[in-house]
Amino acid sequence: MNVLLILSQERAKKEATDYCLNLLKRELGKLLVVYVLDSEFSGRIETQLADSFVAEKPGQDMADALDREYRQRAARQLQAIEAQCEKMGVSVLSSIKQGTYLEAIKAAAGELKPDLVVISETRKGLMDFIFGRRDQRDLSGRITVPIKAF
Repeated sequence: MNVLLILSQERAKKEATDYCLNLLKRELGKLLVVYVLDSEFSGRIETQLADSFVAEKPGQDMADALDREYRQRAARQLQAIEAQCEKMGVSVLSSIKQGTYLEAIKAAAGELKPDLVVISETRKGLMDFIFGRRDQRDLSGRITVPIKAF
């Protein structure tokens, strides 16, 4: 069994990682970890900064610094997961992808051919709470692999 674990700046729950590791500890397979550097995330942060300080949108230097910081965080998180996998005897393959969250998942699922995709959801408001897991709903029409959301 190959399990694709998707992480991003906003979507990285420890429960999702633990679920994958415990599942693969029981069954032979490989953990495929893709950290998506969501191309829309930096733009949302820049907008929040501009709105918070009632100023112009931050310049390219700020955008570049944010991108570097999130790439470094992604690398550290992947290293930590790889170390956990090594301790538990779970085979792992990890990578960092750039793009929009849903499109990166679709591409990774097509490329890596997992048996299961595990994602972490964000809940931003009452509608998400009422109607459930938005990312899982959006993905179900884009990929044919079973999806487990946390």
